[in-house]
Amino acid sequence: MFVAVSVVILSIILWIYVSNVLKPSSKYGSNVNSFDRYIDDSNPSQQEDDLSASNTNKERHHPHYTEPGKQILIFFGTEYGFSEEVANILFEKLTKIAAATDDEELCQLQPRLLNAKHWKHLRLDEEQLILIIISTSGDGVPPSSAMAWYKSFMSSEMDLSHLRYSVLALGDTNYPHFCRAGQKVYERFCDLGACPLVPRADVDMEDWTVINNWMDDVQDYIVNNNINLDDRMDYLSPLLMLNIEEQGFHRLKPFMATLLVKEALTNCNVPADKETIHCEFSIEGSRLMYEAGDAVGIYPTNRMEDVEWVIQASGLRGEDMCSVPSSAYQPQPASKVTLRESLRKYYDLKNVRVSLLQSMLRHSVGIVKEKLEILLENGTARSNQALMGYLETAEVGDVLEHFPVNLPQTELLANLRPLQPRYYSISSSPVTDPNKICVTVAIIRYSSRGRSRVGVATAFLQDRLHLQDLCPVFISPNPDFRLPQDGTRDIIMIGPGTGIAPFRAFIQERVLLGASGKNLLYFGCRHKGKDFLYQKELEQMVAEGHLKLRTAFSRDEEEKVYVQHLILQDGRMMWNMIQGGAHVYVCGDAKHMAADVHQAMLSAIKTEGCMTEEGALGYIKELEETHRYQKDVWVT
Repeated sequence: MFVAVSVVILSIILWIYVSNVLKPSSKYGSNVNSFDRYIDDSNPSQQEDDLSASNTNKERHHPHYTEPGKQILIFFGTEYGFSEEVANILFEKLTKIAAATDDEELCQLQPRLLNAKHWKHLRLDEEQLILIIISTSGDGVPPSSAMAWYKSFMSSEMDLSHLRYSVLALGDTNYPHFCRAGQKVYERFCDLGACPLVPRADVDMEDWTVINNWMDDVQDYIVNNNINLDDRMDYLSPLLMLNIEEQGFHRLKPFMATLLVKEALTNCNVPADKETIHCEFSIEGSRLMYEAGDAVGIYPTNRMEDVEWVIQASGLRGEDMCSVPSSAYQPQPASKVTLRESLRKYYDLKNVRVSLLQSMLRHSVGIVKEKLEILLENGTARSNQALMGYLETAEVGDVLEHFPVNLPQTELLANLRPLQPRYYSISSSPVTDPNKICVTVAIIRYSSRGRSRVGVATAFLQDRLHLQDLCPVFISPNPDFRLPQDGTRDIIMIGPGTGIAPFRAFIQERVLLGASGKNLLYFGCRHKGKDFLYQKELEQMVAEGHLKLRTAFSRDEEEKVYVQHLILQDGRMMWNMIQGGAHVYVCGDAKHMAADVHQAMLSAIKTEGCMTEEGALGYIKELEETHRYQKDVWVT
């Protein structure tokens, strides 16, 4: 009897879930059958309006269809959430086509979304049309959430001649290997026989012009061509989607870690001196696990000075209530908070969305309207240098001050970016203490447009987070930055400034585990007496025979010396170590340091290995492919 009643109750709950949560939206009306009606070109901020809609309706993006239909899968891999945002917009657009047409074929379209981290539920043999949106992280690798799928797919030999596809590759030209993950995926689908629906698009940062052009091409093809999709049942059932929700603590549900230690690592006498701190957090009771080389994500809050600036410049009331955005991490204490608290915890006040300017333009008059029109007259693509230059330095408070407009609260919030976590390489090994995480943080302070500015997370950690305070954290795995399993292998670590963070963890682990391979560290900073991070600790490692340390103090000599210069000096030693099986690691600035180090290594290999340029490049490529040359780099 009990079992029968339980089954009935479960069936009712499931029916309610399918009917009210997972069903596709039908808000777009009907009797529309031309593509021009699906896209309103008169609305300059449509892509951002769709983004706002998707942010408030995330639960609709894993639909389950109870009848056969013509299925399209949107498959996304994301590191920081942008690929998911774009995927949600595309889902809304395709759902709109299906819901707003009386065309017999188009009304049967069934768009679905699947995160690459749930790739084991993907059945490519049952898919007919797949649209991939994937970013490229760090040194040209896919997002950590998509890594397992990427490795499996790239080694697959399945026949995909039945499949049509396209790829939107997201990247950043400041990094090496621009959009490489998306490019490799696109090529592999082609190699396996799949037929491109529309050409791949490579996106530099958040270039909405390229993104929208690709989405328009996809929609245009689907609407204006007979895509001949067979009717099929959706195999991604609601129970399956419920079962793949992540357990434990993660990006959307961080652990509240306790700050145990905060120490200055630098001697700062004047504002120009670099300020760096060492923080230790307790993760006891979290069951969070990490490895040397991983990063930790930290959710900061905005400084109140910036919050009050935005409130004052907007003309809104800080004590008015607003809904907690769906992008907020869980759990949340209430569904509504004051505007002041919402701006402090949930919204990015540093980086301005183009849609905020577009929204303000619609509400502006007179000279303000003229100024906004001039700024936006050449479009929103990255080729509009005036707009990009303004957005590069302007914060939300600047925009609201420069263009005074009475923007409703809901419209302001809808056009602000979510406040994202910041990621820091973990500077401790779990072998020393699995319940502790250390980070090494350079504090960002500067002046611009007559105001003092700070880095959101770095100032949060230094100025507003106190000992025994709780801080939301989660682990961000970095499987492509790992120590060799063979402890007899030598390792060469190149990490100036805070790039030393993961190498502190590497050295700790190698010493405690008794690895017999040599540890060679190249470290650089401005002044030995001011910002030689972990100086005593490193010098003790040297004295005990655990470490060979090469240092470059760029401002202590008449002629500046950086780590790449030491590599050139040590070309013969490095060549011999690499030839003997050493692993090479680089951590730090991608735009300058990592590129300069790469060139120094290339030069050393050419000289000491008696190779041509082409031969040296091939040698380095082989080191990368065999995971003996790994990078953890970022753009500052």
